[in-house]
Amino acid sequence: MIRTMFGEAVSELDDCVVIDHRGASIYLTKEEFGIIEFPKLNEDERKYYDELKRIKNGDKRGMVSHLNFDILNLGLTFAPGGYYKIIEAIIKGGYN
Repeated sequence: MIRTMFGEAVSELDDCVVIDHRGASIYLTKEEFGIIEFPKLNEDERKYYDELKRIKNGDKRGMVSHLNFDILNLGLTFAPGGYYKIIEAIIKGGYN
């Protein structure tokens, strides 16, 4: 299952993706679905995100600040685009 900001994607019909949102089906275009879909993080990115969320108690502003500090001062490295995916996961509230 693919998780989104509103629930899990349950099926795909033609150019639409169906999401189960608290028992109600929501039909989205693939473009709309892409906007709310949680980013796919690799194992290292997931571990870092989970640790960061635990340390900052889920405070999004604090999580982004901490990530920026680690990148600038500790030389933290991820795969290309990894920083952006982690920031996207922080903003959206989760990952796949």
